[in-house]
Amino acid sequence: MKTKQGLFLLLVFLFPTLFAACATQPTKALPPFDAQPIQGEWLPKADNLYFILDASSSMEEPCGDYVKFDVAKAIVANFNQTMPELKLKAALRGFGLSPALSGQSSLSFFGPRDYTRTGLAEGLKAISRPGGPSPLGNALTAAAADLKGSQGPVAMVIISDGKDM
Repeated sequence: MKTKQGLFLLLVFLFPTLFAACATQPTKALPPFDAQPIQGEWLPKADNLYFILDASSSMEEPCGDYVKFDVAKAIVANFNQTMPELKLKAALRGFGLSPALSGQSSLSFFGPRDYTRTGLAEGLKAISRPGGPSPLGNALTAAAADLKGSQGPVAMVIISDGKDM
């Protein structure tokens, strides 16, 4: 009888704790980014800049006080804000997208086309939430097709947590 009472008390305390732990999400906003002007003359080392952003369901998980997806988007946004005005082609592709956003495993949100800060920023805004599987291979295959007619060196930046690839 004491075993049943002990089990009952354990469950009474355990369920609320588990429920609260699962329901807790990081709510801390990312710190503001203060882009500083880059001094001097800059020459591109690549003619093409290609971003691939992981928007899979694992990116909904916390990363310290923040959500991984928010951190990943901030990396691209901050990179975009600090890029000098260089003449190059740029592209942004997302993968692992929420089914509410797209049924495709990978989708282009910008380019490849002439780089503009506003164009890349608008493309980034369109990747609104994570939620699918992690098909990085599909995104790389699509990126290769996107870049097939490109000339010159390519710089590729992949932002991902690397989970479930």
